[in-house]
Amino acid sequence: MVASYHQNCQARMQDSSKRDTTGNQGIPGEGENQMNTQTITLSWTAQQRQNEKRRTDPICKKARAEYYKLWYETHGRGRSQKAKEQNKLWALRNPKANKARQTVSRALKTGRLHKPSRCVNCNERRALLAHHEDYDYPYMVTWICFSCHPRKRDN
Repeated sequence: MVASYHQNCQARMQDSSKRDTTGNQGIPGEGENQMNTQTITLSWTAQQRQNEKRRTDPICKKARAEYYKLWYETHGRGRSQKAKEQNKLWALRNPKANKARQTVSRALKTGRLHKPSRCVNCNERRALLAHHEDYDYPYMVTWICFSCHPRKRDN
């Protein structure tokens, strides 16, 4: 059922994009150098217009709602209850670490700390963790990737 909605939505958007890309697309000065509708590459503004139509088209809205309804039924919403309980237990067992984690998170949001783009150990561009040597100094962190973190923690 979702697939038929999605296919219908895609077909409607393709038809409307062919109509939109002929002529000047409603933008003064554009359209003179455009190719015919058979080999059109949508300009950025045409792509924006197409995305807006997709968001407001009732068939596409219905397809998206149906898709997410099925997805949430199979995967659930957000974290599982078990994961939430484990996080709460960890926070209760490790109050200093949890306080340091919260402090770093708040400092990143307010701009007091800045996260680099590369790992300090391997200099790779990866997702980084804030590693604390001492939880009493929450702002003193070493930014390392997930693969370097176990080695750093063991030392």
